Amino acid sequence: MTQLRAGITAAPITLPDLEGNPVTVDPFGPGPKVVVFYKLSCPTCRFGLPFYDRLYRAFEGSGGAIYGIMQTSPEESREFASAHGIRMPQLIDGPPYAASRAYYILNVPTMVVVDGAGRVALASTAFVKEDIRRAAVLLAESAKRPPPEIFTADEDVPAFRPG
Repeated sequence: MTQLRAGITAAPITLPDLEGNPVTVDPFGPGPKVVVFYKLSCPTCRFGLPFYDRLYRAFEGSGGAIYGIMQTSPEESREFASAHGIRMPQLIDGPPYAASRAYYILNVPTMVVVDGAGRVALASTAFVKEDIRRAAVLLAESAKRPPPEIFTADEDVPAFRPG
């Protein structure tokens, strides 16, 4: 199977949101897109999700698009998002995992940043603190603003956590 890497053209994906409404993530067009593939049975995914949500909150309404792509049932996903105050849009990629296959997802969590030309600019598997910062820089460049700090000084967040 091909592995996702920078430079590959990203596929458009249409998945249901938590209410069952179809949402299309089109890799072409203005602003970068960030998609984070994960499932709730993965401890690293659960650990990283609040940080990906911080990234979403930092850029909400500023032109970039950030989505969580859940490999979990809508019920579990809704419950988790509600319990943890997750605002990032959640899309459900259930069996046969068409979006995960289109993005060559082998492990979760995997964060993918797609530039406005539809090319993968960053593909990061596992929780990689520096890659989340890099995603913030790419989004900030597109929004023409300074990048926000996603991690606070008082947090003990590891640089890497395998999925």
